[in-house]
Amino acid sequence: MPKTTESQAKLLAALKDLERRTQSFTVDDLAEATGYKSTALHTYIGKKLLGRYVFSVDDDGRYESKNISTVSDADFAAQMSQKDSLDKFEEHLKHLTKDEWERAVEILIADGQKRNYNTTDVLTRLLEQV
Repeated sequence: MPKTTESQAKLLAALKDLERRTQSFTVDDLAEATGYKSTALHTYIGKKLLGRYVFSVDDDGRYESKNISTVSDADFAAQMSQKDSLDKFEEHLKHLTKDEWERAVEILIADGQKRNYNTTDVLTRLLEQV
């Protein structure tokens, strides 16, 4: 599992604190609390956190933090680096044979079931696309 960087740990702690206090914030507020640049936070929020741990409150750029109080450092680090990991995974899939690809799908579904994910919804959505 990936480890959080010092700056990611500060961001996670700030988001947890804001959630605990049910306090809304702006990107600039978060930048001041964490040491991140506002431009970097805009990117992280838009690409990695929005709709998962950060939610828009209004059209004036205020946000709320939710669902983050129980997130571990490792899970947060994985979320922050997820795009790169998924891009590498997607690239790897391009080189699989049909049998390897089918086995990869079986592994993903079995892993989701072990995690108690509702794999039926995902499979149904996929079947509707074919």
